[in-house]
Amino acid sequence: MEEKTNKISRVPEIAGVSNFVNEIKQLIDSVSEKTFSVCLYGEKGTGKKLFAQSVHLKSSKNLRNFVEINCRSFDENTINELLQSYAQLDLVDSRTTLFVNYIEELTDASQIIFLDAVKSFLSKNLNLQIISSTEYSPDKLKEVLNGDLLFYLKNVQLNFIPLRNRKEDIIPIANYYLERFNKGSGLELQGFTNTALQALQDNFWAGNADELINCIQHAFIVCKNKIIDCADLTLGTNSMEKLDMTLKDAVDSFKRDYITKVLEANNWNQTKTAKVLGIQRTYVIKLINELQINKN
Repeated sequence: MEEKTNKISRVPEIAGVSNFVNEIKQLIDSVSEKTFSVCLYGEKGTGKKLFAQSVHLKSSKNLRNFVEINCRSFDENTINELLQSYAQLDLVDSRTTLFVNYIEELTDASQIIFLDAVKSFLSKNLNLQIISSTEYSPDKLKEVLNGDLLFYLKNVQLNFIPLRNRKEDIIPIANYYLERFNKGSGLELQGFTNTALQALQDNFWAGNADELINCIQHAFIVCKNKIIDCADLTLGTNSMEKLDMTLKDAVDSFKRDYITKVLEANNWNQTKTAKVLGIQRTYVIKLINELQINKN
């Protein structure tokens, strides 16, 4: 079982101007006032986890109790570990959000055990909200999920629309995350060229908002000027150029580019760079040596 109890203090906004985004924001307000369960349908990367985090932050004064379960690694042998983890949480005095991801991956045996656990928690009238998510359609989910369990998980149902079907949200999302990256690094990129904006607008975005955010982050790192151009975006054939790299090489390449950029923005002051990166100055020095970063 992959389980995380996160201490959340801030999450990104749900950016966009479409009717869908406006409805999502309104639903966050209404859902956060109650503890009824919510089931989220939609493709990977459409913002289901961000919705769950936003509901939790809206409803909870105690931000510790956001629990995420990845059902792809959840089985009947881990239920005791799960229950012990919940027993340690302050479920009575503060809201706890249980985000159950990939519910379509639960085995038949896991579904029965999980159903018993849900009934147990609800019978105690705990301040617990269950938000589940799936990449299946509602009809397909019915074919693989226990009917009784599904009954408890879908007081409210919400379908997340792919980004390619709400293109009016692409540029607002890109601008929002560029501004976030600017604030987090101390850099001041000023936006996108018209050709870059058009390329973003025309892209298919199979990975939805997650893919778009990763694209903006990459462009932010490799951009040599104050404004992002098409050459800085990983679109089309550009995104395929380095698929022969190992994961370690790809991670090191990302670290090298980003750390170099932050160092440049802070005139190679290691203390200021460490503060921006949120790490110790000694670790910055270690990374500079390991990644062979030099001023020239």
